Amino acid sequence: MRFSLTLFNVRQAHVVWLALSVVVLFDISLKTFMPPFYRATKYGWNIPENTAYQRVVEDSPGRLRHITIRYFENGFKRWADPDTRRTKIFILGDSFTDMVWVSTGEEWYSYLQKKFTNSEFFVYGVRGYGSLQEFMVLSDFIEKIKPDIIILQFCSNDFCDNLCPLDRKSYPFNNYGVRPYLENGSIVYRLTAPFSWLRTHSFTADLLLYIYDGVMRKISERSFLADTKRRKILLEYHPKNKEIERLHSEAFIVTEKIMNMIKRKTGNIPVYFMDVSNPDDPRGEYLCKGAGFIYIPGIIEYLVSKEKDGYCVTASHDKHWNLLGNRFIGDKLTEYFLKEGFK
Repeated sequence: MRFSLTLFNVRQAHVVWLALSVVVLFDISLKTFMPPFYRATKYGWNIPENTAYQRVVEDSPGRLRHITIRYFENGFKRWADPDTRRTKIFILGDSFTDMVWVSTGEEWYSYLQKKFTNSEFFVYGVRGYGSLQEFMVLSDFIEKIKPDIIILQFCSNDFCDNLCPLDRKSYPFNNYGVRPYLENGSIVYRLTAPFSWLRTHSFTADLLLYIYDGVMRKISERSFLADTKRRKILLEYHPKNKEIERLHSEAFIVTEKIMNMIKRKTGNIPVYFMDVSNPDDPRGEYLCKGAGFIYIPGIIEYLVSKEKDGYCVTASHDKHWNLLGNRFIGDKLTEYFLKEGFK
C-alpha cells in the first residue's frame, strides 16, 4: 500500500513537472515571437510626425477648454525651413515645451514667434524627456538645422530622469517606457518599471505586469497630491535620507556630464538656459554656469509673483502652465530677448 502510494505521488509529481515545463516552454516561445509591451525607439519614446489630436483640459477650476495639438516634420512642434536665411532658433525641452495643456499656437514660444517675425523656429519637446534624450535629438538635428540660437528648457525632474536608480524610485509616478541613460560614458537602455528582468524573459509576466502598470497609472493620475509629495521627496535633498542624498549627488554628476556634452556639440552657438524649476532650487543655475550657457533669470519668479497676485497659471490638478501661464512666460521671455537685442 505504501509502495503504491509513493508511486502515485511520484507519477503525480512528474505530471506536475511536465505541465510546468510545457507552460514555461510555451511562455518562452511566446516571448521569442511576441514583441515586448515596452519597446524603445532611439530616444526611448517619441511622437509620430505630422499628427494631430484633440483633448479637453481643465484650464482652471471649473473652466474646460477644447484644444488641438499638432506635430510636424520629425515630430517637432515647430518645423521651419532649414535653408532659410533668417535667424534660426532651436528650442529643446520636456513636457514644459511639449505643452499639451494648450493648443498649438498658444504655447509660450508662440509669443516669441509673433514678436520676432524675422526668425524661424524649430521646437522639439516630449513629455518625460530627460537631458540625455534632448542631447540625442540635438545631435541628430543640429547639422540639418544649423541653428543660430538654442534655448534649452530645463526642469529639476531631469535629475531624476537622468539617473536610473532615482527614476526607479519614483514608480508609479515616473514615465512608463524604456529610456536611455548615460552610464560609464555609454548610452544604455533600461526599463524602470518593477521586475524589469522578469518582464524581459517572460511573456506572461510582461503581460500581467503591463496590466498592473495600467492600474497603477490610473491610481497615480487620480492621486495628484500624492504624486506631488512623492516627486518632491525625490527632487529635493534630504540630509536625513542618506540614500536619496547619494542618488541626488550621482544624478547631478551625470546631468553635469550631459550638459558638457551639449556644450561640446553646440560649440560657439549661444545656448540660453531656461530653468522652470522651483525658484529655491539653485542646481539648474549651477549646471548652466558650469557648462558656459546663458542663464535666463527671473522666469519662474515672475510666474510665482503672478500667482501671488491671484492669477491661476497652471492647469487644474496639474503643475503645467495653462493658457494664462503660457502667456505670462511668453511675455517675460519676449521682454528678456528684446533686452538682449533681438529683432
